Amino acid sequence: MKGLIIAGLLLINVVVQTMVFPYIPVPGVEPDTLMCIVVSLGFTNGYFTAAFTGLFGGLAFDMLFGWPLGANALLYLLAGVFAGMAGERLRVENYLFACGFAAVISLIKEVLGLMTALIAGVHFPLVRALLLGALPTALYTGAVMLLVHWPLRRLSRCSVMRRRYQQMLD
Repeated sequence: MKGLIIAGLLLINVVVQTMVFPYIPVPGVEPDTLMCIVVSLGFTNGYFTAAFTGLFGGLAFDMLFGWPLGANALLYLLAGVFAGMAGERLRVENYLFACGFAAVISLIKEVLGLMTALIAGVHFPLVRALLLGALPTALYTGAVMLLVHWPLRRLSRCSVMRRRYQQMLD
């Protein structure tokens, strides 16, 4: 059941990312809602769920948007692992920390994506891409995290989304 809920979240995310956010008037910048979902699930459900979500969400984005297959999947998988480890080790319940963490992880993902494009032979001005693309995207992602983290945190409290051994501890 948990897998079906996550698949539904990924489907809703693809629809929102492709049909809603391109029409919100922030020139040249779109938030990374998949990153918000992955980080939120990492904080609330642990690194395995977040890594699983990041892997399959990244693969979906790779197939839909024409990236080299596996590039986004690897980046989102790593983001899920880091978010899950941070959530388990730090045990922070603060929404602003989650937003800041999502912004930092998004910035790292954007920089790694730019490096991947450079390695693949795409030529572009790197400083301009960082200042006008990666940094605003990371900040916007951090802001959107406020809207994503609250409902996913509530969803994670449902018995379907909890880990089996976590139910024994409560």
